[in-house]
Amino acid sequence: DGEARVTANTLTVSVGNVIKGLRQDIGDRNGEFTQAVTERSRLLQLAMGACLFGVAFMVIYLHRAVILRLRNLQEVMRARVDGEDRPIPTHGNDELADMAKSLEFFVTAIDLRERELRKLSLAIHQSPATTIITDQQGVIQYVNPKFTQTSGYAAGEAIGHTPALLKSGRMAAEIYRDLWATVRSGREWRGSLMNRKKSGELYWE
Repeated sequence: DGEARVTANTLTVSVGNVIKGLRQDIGDRNGEFTQAVTERSRLLQLAMGACLFGVAFMVIYLHRAVILRLRNLQEVMRARVDGEDRPIPTHGNDELADMAKSLEFFVTAIDLRERELRKLSLAIHQSPATTIITDQQGVIQYVNPKFTQTSGYAAGEAIGHTPALLKSGRMAAEIYRDLWATVRSGREWRGSLMNRKKSGELYWE
């Protein structure tokens, strides 16, 4: 009986030590797990902060490098349309600068063409010769003041009609066919026509 009691006590102590060791091990592992979770959470927060900083930086960069420059370019183009001679901003070496330089080239070319057209328009308007401009169908689109002075037809009376408005009935039909065939082919027709004024008076031109 004594031996059995000793063996039981020894077994009880051994089991208790095992349980105590298991509890200690579990506690240590729980501490390590908690520490690992805390560390990962801190790293995750740092990563999220870095991402937010990167996004904010990109937004600021895009606003300054793209949006503000595009707005400035838009304002300059509106001013040019309104007649202001403001230079197009072409500074920089990126795609926006290249686009602005191309835009400046085309705008300059258009400005030069418009100046030439204004000079031509003024020359035609002030020409001492009767000038009629028609479309491809021969409908009058413009007449200069000399036309009104010579024919007696105001611009509003002539525009929308064909030059047949001036036909005197004294010229051969072949002459008119030759005139229109020459003009429509892009060549220059030279000759004289007997026309009729609004008053009915005949005149050579």
